Amino acid sequence: DLTFNMSRMPHVSQAVSNRKRGRFTKEQLKVIEHWRAGFAKQWISTQKREAEGLKPTARYFTGKAVNIHRYDRCRFYMLYTMVYNTALRPSEVPHIRFCDIRLTEEGDEAYTWINVRAEAAKKMRDGKGKPRTAISSNLDTLWKRCEMWKKEWTRHFGREPRIGTDHTDSDLVFPNPRDANRVGRHVPLVKHALERISEEKDFIVHGNWVYDANFPDGKAWKQNTLYSVRSAYITNQLRNGIQLHHLSLQCGS
Repeated sequence: DLTFNMSRMPHVSQAVSNRKRGRFTKEQLKVIEHWRAGFAKQWISTQKREAEGLKPTARYFTGKAVNIHRYDRCRFYMLYTMVYNTALRPSEVPHIRFCDIRLTEEGDEAYTWINVRAEAAKKMRDGKGKPRTAISSNLDTLWKRCEMWKKEWTRHFGREPRIGTDHTDSDLVFPNPRDANRVGRHVPLVKHALERISEEKDFIVHGNWVYDANFPDGKAWKQNTLYSVRSAYITNQLRNGIQLHHLSLQCGS
């Protein structure tokens, strides 16, 4: 339970109520980006110190409970970062394997892209998934973070992930934390992580009150989820003037 006074927080949105999914406000996204930048800085510093044989000193990577929470903190960061930069569906993310994440270099530039296989893609009306290529909007940064994630994956499961040429000999990127061979669930993790950020930053990011006459007091609480992150990507791209056709191909719509 959060200990601060939620009533004084600027978390009420007048956006049209979405009965299925919550949506981040601009202010909420700024707060999360501030948290994400700080976490990435500490994560990079921690892995560098460990490579030199030194103990971590960053706040998120020290303390009695670090061994319990470190993997989940990094997993949430990676889930959010991947969806925010590629618009993957939350239903697709658990089925992405290491062989699906690739880096292409062209001259002085490089960019990360994810091969969303038919097996991982959302099933269409014919019952088959529609494969696509999801290009990361932050170029090669996602690739660098994935390289860091491989180290956390190895640390957690006690072995390096298999990265074969296809899905039959490659490990899941986000498997069940207790079994690397089982598909993982992310809903409880994302809910808890966003609530923790709300508490740390003293600003509500895990949901919004939206006006809805069908609910008591004329408002309903909408929980932000990984789908909210995908929606944020789409909104940002539309604001940047992307063509609808290209956006549709990226999102698999």
